[in-house]
Amino acid sequence: MRITLERGPCFGTCPVYSVTLDGSGAVLFEGRRFVADTGISTGSVPRARIDSLVAELTAGGYFDFADRYIAGEPGCVQYATDLPSVITEVRAGGRSKRIEHDHGCMEAPKALTALEGRIDSVAGVARWIRR
Repeated sequence: MRITLERGPCFGTCPVYSVTLDGSGAVLFEGRRFVADTGISTGSVPRARIDSLVAELTAGGYFDFADRYIAGEPGCVQYATDLPSVITEVRAGGRSKRIEHDHGCMEAPKALTALEGRIDSVAGVARWIRR
């Protein structure tokens, strides 16, 4: 089991980082820009929280979303250029899904943004982002 989330830059000071959680509860954070801790940091969360997150992602429709919510894609007619992008990938229970989500895409499901936030929350990225 593996869950990754990568946040890209915006035209401001949006935090730029990636975080990976594995089935054992290990957390790997790589801070790039506009975070308190740049470079590699590690942590852990209880394995039960990872299992619960996978269940939440599944119940929230993660595996049913489109693969891309970016400018030029069918589900992205209205688009703003100054917002960050997020790439998530979930491998669990024999399933694998990768989603590119530009937050400038106004038609992207709000549930996807919420699930991205849950990944951050479970991983505890706030401890490395604080500014």
